[in-house]
Amino acid sequence: MSLEMQANKVLHELPASDDKLVVLHRLNVIVKQMNENEVTDLVHHHRLDNLIQCLSINDSIIVGECVQILQTLFNQSPIDFTFHQYKQPLMLGILHEMSCVRELSLSCHIATIKVGYSDPVKDFVKLVINQGISNDLVNVASFSIKSLLAIARCESDGLELIFNEEVISDIQRLDWDNDTLRFRIYELFINILSISHRAMTLSMNTSILNKLMHELESDDPLLRMNCIEFLIQLQQTTFGWHYLQSFNILYTLNKLLVDSANDPLSSFIVPSEMIIDLYGYNYYSLKRILVFYGHLTHSSSTVNFIEVNEKYPTFMEVTVSSILSRDQSILNIALDTFGAIASCNQGRQSLLSICKEQQIHKVMSRIGEIVTTENTSTRLRALDALSEIYRNFPDEVRHCACLQDWYDALNPSVASMLQKLSNQPFPDIRCAALKLLANLAQFEWTQRDISRQPGMIEFILDRKVEQDKSCLEAKFDIVVVLTESKYAIEVFGGSMYVELQQHVKEGPFFVLGEANVAMEAE
Repeated sequence: MSLEMQANKVLHELPASDDKLVVLHRLNVIVKQMNENEVTDLVHHHRLDNLIQCLSINDSIIVGECVQILQTLFNQSPIDFTFHQYKQPLMLGILHEMSCVRELSLSCHIATIKVGYSDPVKDFVKLVINQGISNDLVNVASFSIKSLLAIARCESDGLELIFNEEVISDIQRLDWDNDTLRFRIYELFINILSISHRAMTLSMNTSILNKLMHELESDDPLLRMNCIEFLIQLQQTTFGWHYLQSFNILYTLNKLLVDSANDPLSSFIVPSEMIIDLYGYNYYSLKRILVFYGHLTHSSSTVNFIEVNEKYPTFMEVTVSSILSRDQSILNIALDTFGAIASCNQGRQSLLSICKEQQIHKVMSRIGEIVTTENTSTRLRALDALSEIYRNFPDEVRHCACLQDWYDALNPSVASMLQKLSNQPFPDIRCAALKLLANLAQFEWTQRDISRQPGMIEFILDRKVEQDKSCLEAKFDIVVVLTESKYAIEVFGGSMYVELQQHVKEGPFFVLGEANVAMEAE
């Protein structure tokens, strides 16, 4: 008996069997032995209804075995015929509670698009829109979004299927008063928009993301918080910033901060000597606005950060006041944002133009205090922010007077502070301090501080005290920066400079060999 006939016989046994798993195992073994022609004949000439019905059994092992068999059969048979025969069960599979069935359904629909047979996928998309995204099962709804995104990424007709007039009309007819459903739709289109410039253009022709922008005007702080989260996600995509500019997003976010400052309950949103918002929603919105603002410094080469800050100084002012406020709920985000701002030339110019010199000195002094007194997480954020500020300066910028002023404001003895941090037994703090020192070592004034600090250069050259690989590498980076500096010979002297060069030649993990002489016992 041929393998095709054996498989057909097992298929007929399946409905009446008391032990379906055993029967499915037998069928799986037979199917795996069949070649492509035999599989095609089986799918063409024999109905798989008995097998497909097993997907509705409330037994994950049986369903999993069934999916394996169907996957093998569908992968080796023409997808257009498969859809002609089994369109309905394949469509409904996307709503199944088990992920393996949903994956099977999606893979089959993606395969039809790739071979140019996209007609059945249109009905699938409409089903996912009308029943998948709004499904009460979170995993089904999440997979529905994933499915539509996968279809949109298909090179041939994917975007046309999503932005089909009927599909968009179906989306518009959904229950937009349902907050959960509404934000699922926003999530879908935020992800689609990031695919390509064409996807962005098609998205702009719909009113869906316009609605997202209007969420910022909501009285519900939780909705605003989620909306800002999507804007951050969109901002970081290749085309997202251009899209956001068309909505004048900076004006809207700035207005949120200004309005809250004029509100009698402004302390709930804008930090001064802050009163903590009981539920944290407004604080979280503020944090996400600061994250958005921090990303702005690196969002696009078309962003003139100086003009942005001249027009909307509130962003900078809130960032600075958040660091000075000592409010732990906003401090970490404010440190990250300040580091991102001060790491670019336009950001530093904006700081100098908006904030008074004395105020910036207070911020740097506060950061210097944070790295020595706060909890470990906050200390690490402060050290990382400082590393960002002093990272990779070209020669012409290293002479900028403000950089040394800010450095001096950190602590009466910055070198001593960094030496103590670098000697701490906690590897994360120790390594972060060494990485900061590696960034600072490019400046002549830091090198003079290192040379004047007793035992500091010897500590940097001492490999034996480091047990952590990343700390050894950070120390080595400091030495490399020093040897490449044109000030090093003058600052450290010729003999020490030769020692630094020798250290670089040996590498970060060099260990001096020790010769031992063994004497034969008498």
